[in-house]
Amino acid sequence: MRVLNVVGSLRVGGGIEHLLLRTLTAIRHLEQKQTPMHEQGQGPEQEPEQGQRRHAAGRSGPLQIEICYIGRRPPELEERFAEIGVAVWRCRESFVPGVFAGRFAAALRSRPPFDVIHTHNSNFGAPALRTARRLGVPVRLAHYHNLTSGHANDPLRRMVEAWMARQVLQHATGICAVAAGVLRARFGEAMLRDPRARVIPAALTSENAPVDDRAAARAALGIPADALVIGHVGRFVPQKNHAGLLDAAARVMKRDARVWLLLVGDGPLRGEVERRAAALEIAERCRFAGVRKDIGAMYAAMDLFFLPSREEGLGVVLIEAQAAGLPVVASRLATTDDAIAPEAQRWIRAWDDAPGFADALEQAIGFVEQGGDEPAALRAAARSFAARFTPQAAARALLDAWGA
Repeated sequence: MRVLNVVGSLRVGGGIEHLLLRTLTAIRHLEQKQTPMHEQGQGPEQEPEQGQRRHAAGRSGPLQIEICYIGRRPPELEERFAEIGVAVWRCRESFVPGVFAGRFAAALRSRPPFDVIHTHNSNFGAPALRTARRLGVPVRLAHYHNLTSGHANDPLRRMVEAWMARQVLQHATGICAVAAGVLRARFGEAMLRDPRARVIPAALTSENAPVDDRAAARAALGIPADALVIGHVGRFVPQKNHAGLLDAAARVMKRDARVWLLLVGDGPLRGEVERRAAALEIAERCRFAGVRKDIGAMYAAMDLFFLPSREEGLGVVLIEAQAAGLPVVASRLATTDDAIAPEAQRWIRAWDDAPGFADALEQAIGFVEQGGDEPAALRAAARSFAARFTPQAAARALLDAWGA
C-alpha cells in the first residue's frame, strides 16, 4: 500500500509537521510489532494482537509512506522523516491552482501509483485532491489542522478559498481534522454527521513530559525559585496574540512583584514583543527562552499556562500543559472543548479581553497557591484528559482513515 502526504511546511518547530512526524513514527512502531519475529530474525512467528491484526487485514503489501513537499523554504525535517523510512520529494507550489495541478499530475505519473493521497493544506489541498481523483487514486483525504487559513483581511483569497472548500467536498473521500470543533467551524454542524468526517487525535510525545527538578529548571532560566511563573509556548506570530498576552500579564505583574513571565518559542514578531515588554516595564521579569528541545523543563518551571490565541486548530501545547498538571488560562475558541478538560475550563476568556485575562490569571495564581484537595483534583482531571492524546491513538486513527 502506497500513501502520499502533501504538506506545505517541513520546518523545525512547526506544529503540523511535528504532529505528522510523531504519528508516522508511531505507525512504524506498530508495524514493527505486527511483523512476525521470524521475519525480524528474532525467533519464531508470534500471533499479532487483535488491534494490530485489524490494521494489517486490509493492506496489500508493505506500507510505503511518502511526503510531497510544496513549500518554498528548505525542508528542514527531511532527514527526520528519512530516519523512519518516509521519503520526501518536492513539487513546486503555484498560486494558480491549475498550474500546480499540472505539476502534481506529472509528478504522480512519474511514480508508482498511490493508494492514498492525504493533503494537510486545509482547503488549499483541493488541486491535489482533484488531480488524484482524475488519476484514479481511490482514497483522497483532506486534513484540517486550524480553524481558518489566516486570510481574514484578504477578500480575494477568501473568495478563492471558499471555491476550494467546495472542491474539497467534491473530490475528497474523507475530511479529517484535529478536533470536532475544526470540522464544525469549517463546514457547519452537518459535517459532524457526514460519514466522511474523521477526527485524528493529536499525538503528544514523551519528549515534552515535565522534568522533576523544578528548581534546576528555574535556575537555568534565571528565575527565582519562589517566583510565580506564567508560562507560554508558541511561535511569535499574530495568531498567538502575544500583544494581548503581554497586556494581561503586565497588569498582574505590576500588582504582584513575585510574578514572572516565561515565553518559549521564536518567530517573526519576537523583536516586536521584546520591545513591547520593555515599554510595559516588565522586561526584567520576562524570560524569552527561544526554541527549546527541553520543553519538559520549561513546563516544570511554570506555575500556570497562558494561551490567549486568536485561533487554534487544537492547541497541542494546552494538552501538554495539562499533562504537566498546569492550570490553563486560554481563549474561548471553537475547539476549547476538544483541547481542555471540562474541569479545567474555569479560566477561559475572549481572546481580546485583556482585563478579563488579567483577572483569570490572578484567580489561577490564587488557586495554585491555596493548595489542598481542589487543585490536586483539577490536576488529576487535566492529566487524565491529556492522557488520551497518545501517538498510538493518532496512528491507529490515521491507519483507519487510510484503510490500512
